[in-house]
Amino acid sequence: MSDALWYGPVRPFRLDVTGDVVGATGAEAVSASIGQIIGTLGATQVAQGEVPWDTEFGSGAHFMRHKSNPRRLAAGARQYIWQAVERYEPRALLKAVNTSVEYEDNGVSLVISITYRLRAQQAQGNEADVVYTTSIPITEEA
Repeated sequence: MSDALWYGPVRPFRLDVTGDVVGATGAEAVSASIGQIIGTLGATQVAQGEVPWDTEFGSGAHFMRHKSNPRRLAAGARQYIWQAVERYEPRALLKAVNTSVEYEDNGVSLVISITYRLRAQQAQGNEADVVYTTSIPITEEA
């Protein structure tokens, strides 16, 4: 696999002291890409996605932030995330997408944990799992 496929910007996006985009390689690049997919407002049944040149790109998980039932929230978000990562990150072979709702003093969050393997490494016999974890703030409805 080409080295160019294993390079990408880090997330959160930032510039170095020279003004160049800070990049990552390997599993770090894939995890950054997954974070970008989850963090981008993708199209759902009721809304268009935020990327004008590809309104389908991203995840519909953001739509779930306003659901008041935590089980439905977690299950719906898991489905949106699985579909989006499977579609837009071909370097990752998904093993699991786990979601849970955490209640904290400063609010409620949807916690997302994605377990995957790098396809190229699995083809070489390396079966090490990579875990990417993030959270999304939730708006509770009254």
